[in-house]
Amino acid sequence: MSRISNTIMMLKILSSGKKITVNELAYMIEVTPRMIRKYKDDLEKAGIYIESSVGANGGYIYKNEEKIDFNFSIVDLKILEDLKYQLEQYRYFSKKRLLDLESIIEKMRSVVIMQKYTTRNENDKHKSNIDLFEHAINQSKNLKVMLNRKKVVTIKPLQLNFYNDMVFVTGYVIEYQSIRTYSLYEIKKIL
Repeated sequence: MSRISNTIMMLKILSSGKKITVNELAYMIEVTPRMIRKYKDDLEKAGIYIESSVGANGGYIYKNEEKIDFNFSIVDLKILEDLKYQLEQYRYFSKKRLLDLESIIEKMRSVVIMQKYTTRNENDKHKSNIDLFEHAINQSKNLKVMLNRKKVVTIKPLQLNFYNDMVFVTGYVIEYQSIRTYSLYEIKKIL
């Protein structure tokens, strides 16, 4: 992982409020103890102070008086989209870099949508369907699904897509002998 992700991971671990030794943190994040000390310095430069104690019972403690939100929001996504639009207007950046930024925005959109599905109780059905489709994709298995129009089809899911707060599954439908895309709202249940 990158230095930034490791630093965030360390902060997440320390957010438990428990005292954790440098060696334990190094083991959990899979870096050297020296890097853990550098991450602590990076956090302190950013105004996030980690207490440390020395000795046999020493370690790092983060007493988070203010909660740090590690989740992305629709607002964060909108800021990135606006930034991309402004960069396109200047035509200073290469098309490859703009495509890279677009890819990051799409990944972030997926994370925002998944956060939305995992934090709302009314979307439990969709969350469990997402889990079933992900499992079928990973195992290359077929699923029988009942569509809202009472039609039952066998689909070999290939990919989940996230767009505008909606989740779609794309896969090969045996009955139609073609690739189709369905919104999760079109799928009444997985049989």
